[in-house]
Amino acid sequence: CSSDLVYDFRAALSPSGWTFPVPLAKRKTGWQFDLAAGEQEIRRRRIGRNELVAMDTLLQLADAQQRYAEQIGNGKYAHQLVSTPGKTNGLYWPSASAENDSPLGPDALAMGPEVPPEEAFYGYRYRIIAPPEGSDAKFAFIAWPARYGASGIHSFMVDSERRFYERDLGKSTGTRAGAMRAFSPEGWERAADR
Repeated sequence: CSSDLVYDFRAALSPSGWTFPVPLAKRKTGWQFDLAAGEQEIRRRRIGRNELVAMDTLLQLADAQQRYAEQIGNGKYAHQLVSTPGKTNGLYWPSASAENDSPLGPDALAMGPEVPPEEAFYGYRYRIIAPPEGSDAKFAFIAWPARYGASGIHSFMVDSERRFYERDLGKSTGTRAGAMRAFSPEGWERAADR
């Protein structure tokens, strides 16, 4: 924003109250779109949406893990999101019949740590991690932004009891979260359970 800004406003463009992300700014020279502020607002909205989707996805993964244990795993939980080809050892496998449907849909193909950042499910990567030792949790998941600062900021963990934790792991998010193999909430903030 330049120093000749007098005031700005955001236009509500729908009955739901959705506001156009690029504000109009009244300057000495007249009304103008403030593109820099609009770019920041679009980024904030994208990150907010992606983080909400990540938390919801973790709940869906927890539900899929429970279905896996009850229907396929004989009480045991999957150790990977996508099954080895020809097997049912993950939460997703391709199926030609409804009788052999996997607990998770094909979106799982875009969730793994090896997925290119631009193809990551709503900008996040996911992994099954070991539950904390000595707890009542049976399994756990971690989600982290594929592109820190662009697709998300916070990383999230959830366990089988739906206890949520979040943490900003900083610019080394990909390395730090990608290396986690066990649920370790030390240093993480307890988020609202869902």
